[in-house]
Amino acid sequence: MPIVYLCSTGTYSSIVAANLHIGRIDEQCKVQDIISLPHFGEFINRTGIFLFIGEDSKGDMVYTLGTGCEAQLIKKSALDLAKIMGYQLDHTKLIDMSNYIPKYLGWFNTVFHKQRRIYFAKRLYRQLKTMDKEVRNFKEQGR
Repeated sequence: MPIVYLCSTGTYSSIVAANLHIGRIDEQCKVQDIISLPHFGEFINRTGIFLFIGEDSKGDMVYTLGTGCEAQLIKKSALDLAKIMGYQLDHTKLIDMSNYIPKYLGWFNTVFHKQRRIYFAKRLYRQLKTMDKEVRNFKEQGR
């Protein structure tokens, strides 16, 4: 089953959540571990890009997707499209992680290029236990 973590760029909170999901990092990781994740903070102002992160322990493919400020709209549209196309809705999981990076911080991406990755990594690090709990709950109950 494809599992897709959503956030505005697909490269910040969704990257962290997807890597928690596949076990590449855990709640004990450091800020530098977050900064070092593949694709962390790579794409700016590019929505609609799926990034394959890896497979989880059950063999499910884990991705991220940049949604701009429209994570809920994208999620609803994708599920409606799947329904129209005749796919089972429980065959793909979309998890919105955009609440870990507030929308008003989007300007930070374009203004402070050098500092943004460190700033967002520190912000996500402070929320890592909450994110890890959300990912674990999904893995236990979301199927």
